[in-house]
Amino acid sequence: MLEDHYVKDMEEQDAIDLAIRGLNAAMRRDSASGDGYAVAVINKDGFRELTAEEALERAEAIGLRIGYVRQK
Repeated sequence: MLEDHYVKDMEEQDAIDLAIRGLNAAMRRDSASGDGYAVAVINKDGFRELTAEEALERAEAIGLRIGYVRQK
């Protein structure tokens, strides 16, 4: 998923959406992947982890139905 859809210099929101799609694909295909995830952004400004609400909102915006996002 990531290799097929990654584009150099993609917008941050597009990269977040791609990461969420990739995580969901892994969870569907491999039960050992678990059933939750955390999403973080690392860029020139540093590191930040999306809140569970932000990750769920992005997932819903791209049409994914997920049950759990790891909370801090």
